[in-house]
Amino acid sequence: MGDVGIITDYGGFDFMFNICLPHNHPINPRNLPEGFVPLYPPLESTDIRGYTEFKTNSYLASTSVERSLTGRDGNLSCVLPIPTS
Repeated sequence: MGDVGIITDYGGFDFMFNICLPHNHPINPRNLPEGFVPLYPPLESTDIRGYTEFKTNSYLASTSVERSLTGRDGNLSCVLPIPTS
């Protein structure tokens, strides 16, 4: 909870920092802006809403992405969703 990042052109998530943790927490980079403070008051589980935009077994991809059970090298491939809780 609280991860801030960018969804890449390839559908990955590039983590930047966590808005709920202090600037000196090991997960946060050292180069956060001067005066950075975590979100206050902290988020509560009741502050978070989940929405289902897609049906089970659906996927979102650009035209350059193929859906397959095995990767091009023959190994099993998968997409890992970002946890919502």
